[in-house]
Amino acid sequence: MPRFFRLLVLPWCLVVATSGFAAKKAAFVADRSEFVSRAGDTFMLKGRPFYFQGTNFYRLSLIERHAETEVYDIMRQLAASGMKVVRIWGFSCGDSNAQAMLKTVSKTSAVYDEIALRRLDLAIDAARSANLKVIIPLVNYQKEYCPMSWWVNNVIGEDDPNLFYSDPDVREAFKRHVGRMLSRANTAYLNKRGENTTYANDPTIMAIELANEPHTEDWYESDRGMQPGDMLYDWLGFMSDFIRTVDPNHLIASGEEGYKREPHSKAQVDRHWWLSDGSKGADYERNLTLPNIDFATVHAYPTHWMISTDDIDWFSEEFLADRARIAHKLNKPVVLEEIGISDIENPYLGYTKEPHKWLEVLLGAANKAGYNGTMIWQLVPTGSEEGEFIYDFRSPTAAVVFKQAEHMNKKMSPTRPRAYSAL
Repeated sequence: MPRFFRLLVLPWCLVVATSGFAAKKAAFVADRSEFVSRAGDTFMLKGRPFYFQGTNFYRLSLIERHAETEVYDIMRQLAASGMKVVRIWGFSCGDSNAQAMLKTVSKTSAVYDEIALRRLDLAIDAARSANLKVIIPLVNYQKEYCPMSWWVNNVIGEDDPNLFYSDPDVREAFKRHVGRMLSRANTAYLNKRGENTTYANDPTIMAIELANEPHTEDWYESDRGMQPGDMLYDWLGFMSDFIRTVDPNHLIASGEEGYKREPHSKAQVDRHWWLSDGSKGADYERNLTLPNIDFATVHAYPTHWMISTDDIDWFSEEFLADRARIAHKLNKPVVLEEIGISDIENPYLGYTKEPHKWLEVLLGAANKAGYNGTMIWQLVPTGSEEGEFIYDFRSPTAAVVFKQAEHMNKKMSPTRPRAYSAL
């Protein structure tokens, strides 16, 4: 017998009521000081500024590799290492490598797998029990686990992933799905009133993230006579406004990498002009002006982006520091949400022998620029994961991350003046 609830062509409201989502009733809301909030360009928690080092560990919320007891153990080890925030996937769809939370979707219905959803419940509970916060993206631009292309194909039968942003049927289907996820009652633990807390009312969740790395195919809009960045800007506004109506408690972020759209100098043309020329269909500064986007996100992969160690000073100033200046100008916090340096041999780039050294340089640049949080892709307890951009606790790179955690945690000391400093 299939391990999910098969609901065929039912109204959306019936799908919600019978697939593990919360019924409508007066919701328990935790003490608001337990939620991460913001005061201008500063995160706040329990009445104090909140700075953090964290890690991505997306598989903890998926039925793919780790047993349930491992999820709790890993969260405890991450907390003991100084991490404060863990970013986990809030999605897996269709023919995902992991057991899919969402099996199918159409214009009028959706089929969920309750067992897979309970793993997400459990991961949030494991973070709560370890006194960690989580950031949860809701869909992926990239092709893994639950891509935008899957939504477009299932809802309207098209192959163009960029229609995720603009097609009205896809937008409405995704909006309904997000509403159901936020109303879901977590099956893994009870609140102080003896009820299962809904996601929208759970202070373990630091932020709801609209997507992982949303942008378009290169030059998609320009090739069709449109203004680069308009599609994503409109979608981010549509979705962030909706989430704010059903979830007044959580911070909302776009999940962007930091791509800009602006005229650029010759230096930018010579050095990695694509980060700022609008070709990626993302307008970082404009998107951050949206009233319900609470903080900026930046992702940085110098080895994959072919940025050599000779260009580290340029990258530190023209990418990392520039994006922080924009966020703070708009009075919003900024998080270096993903950063990773590969140790795979590439003599041209210059990182291979000492990736940890260059990570330390970039984290120092982020500290100097005033980032409110930094997150590695990925720090893991020894033996739990392996692969490119995965650093276990024994690695030299992990030592750099632990040092960064000490730095960020010290900034929360009530006796320490607020200041931006390098490692």
